[in-house]
Amino acid sequence: MSDPGLTVFPCHRVVPYREGFDAKDFLVMARRYFNVEEIPFGDDQRKARQRLADSLAKAGLKRPSFGMASMDSQSFYVLSLKVGVRRTGPMQTTEPELRDLDVMVLNDVVLDHILGLDNNATDQLHTIKYLSRLDEVVDEVQAGQSRLAFLMNPTKVSQVEAVAQQGLVMPRKSTYFYPKVLTGLVLHLIVPEEDAAGCQD
Repeated sequence: MSDPGLTVFPCHRVVPYREGFDAKDFLVMARRYFNVEEIPFGDDQRKARQRLADSLAKAGLKRPSFGMASMDSQSFYVLSLKVGVRRTGPMQTTEPELRDLDVMVLNDVVLDHILGLDNNATDQLHTIKYLSRLDEVVDEVQAGQSRLAFLMNPTKVSQVEAVAQQGLVMPRKSTYFYPKVLTGLVLHLIVPEEDAAGCQD
């Protein structure tokens, strides 16, 4: 875990379709639990995306945070959890090591409580897709291929370690480690005339 070459990429959440979703209505509900920063597209989409990435990284240093992009909005948003929500709000998770994770806050407060997507729904590929590149996610939303997306900061290695030390399990798709452990196929030459122990005709 202390190897300087170890990198964790974010796992962004993309929602291809959500019937009845409206960004304005969602933000009204979200503001009960989050401080919301709006980042208008303006005339330069590339700069807006960079401001989104910068603001998301900065917010994540202080509070559980994530970004949002919606096909019916001309702005990006950065949502940072308000003080006290983990204690008195709709958080289902009780373990401190998990309650600090951006992904867990998104799962409990947004996906489950606000959008009504339970664990079974979030396991379905037609409900949520997981992508690691911010530009790919935003392109898909703005092209109308997906309804909305939640942009994540990378999970910290120290957070993964803290969860593991308590014998807990990380939320689904909360890490994208790089480099990956080498994998591959092992091939063995098959000789037709050879008798292999344990094999029957």
